[in-house]
Amino acid sequence: MKKGNSELLKWLNTELETLGKEQFFHKAYDETLKSAFGDNISADNVVVEGKAE
Repeated sequence: MKKGNSELLKWLNTELETLGKEQFFHKAYDETLKSAFGDNISADNVVVEGKAE
């Protein structure tokens, strides 16, 4: 992102907040990486996102 592009930054932050509320990254972890890491590592150990409200 080009420095100073506040419109893109605002849009990106809004999208990331929405994905966090939907637990998108936790779901993606469960669908793609959980089988590789096993049950000893939870998504909370490797995924950073907002908690569902």
